[in-house]
Amino acid sequence: MGDPRCPGGRAQRRPGRRSYQVDDAPRYGAVAKWTHENGVSEWTPPSEWRPLPRRDATTRDDYHAIDAVNRHAITPEGWVHEQDNSKLVLDEGAPRLLVREVGINTYRRIQSSDAHIADDYWTATQEFWAGVRSEWAKLEASGSFGLTVQGEPEPVYMPILSIAQRVANGQIATDEAITQARSIVQDFSTREIGSLADRLASPPAQIASAE
Repeated sequence: MGDPRCPGGRAQRRPGRRSYQVDDAPRYGAVAKWTHENGVSEWTPPSEWRPLPRRDATTRDDYHAIDAVNRHAITPEGWVHEQDNSKLVLDEGAPRLLVREVGINTYRRIQSSDAHIADDYWTATQEFWAGVRSEWAKLEASGSFGLTVQGEPEPVYMPILSIAQRVANGQIATDEAITQARSIVQDFSTREIGSLADRLASPPAQIASAE
């Protein structure tokens, strides 16, 4: 697993992890080898920049990106995700560290969980989401791209989620839903990503209005 576009194909034999937006748009990713030392199986890639999480993108204006190290370690019941996040300010020359955040997420497999609601939704919408992913994949395959909205991209993903729910409810045919979702992706994507200063998000509305 890995990105065959890496120089010399070096990533082809290394596991990769990618994170996606709720509309299946790519957010960030990394490539690394699994290690199995001292009785622990873990995957730790080099640090990579990623966008702000929603909890910060909608409420804060004091930093612009996260330089993150994500470690995944296997446990007897599942796995543990450890995060070492450096929150960076980018608007004053070289990146400047604002604060460091450490996070731990624990995942356990639960046999008794009733997942029929999720299963039913996926059965009804999986073809729709495959169509949405193919549109994002075309953008990725043809080079760098960005969004025409700054900060949290609600104008992109909320309409797509709404269409998906209509598919799940049987209110719209899958083919028509895919056409509508692809149009949204095309309307909000651009090849002209501009300079870093151009891409920095403006302060969230609720913060700007309070100052």
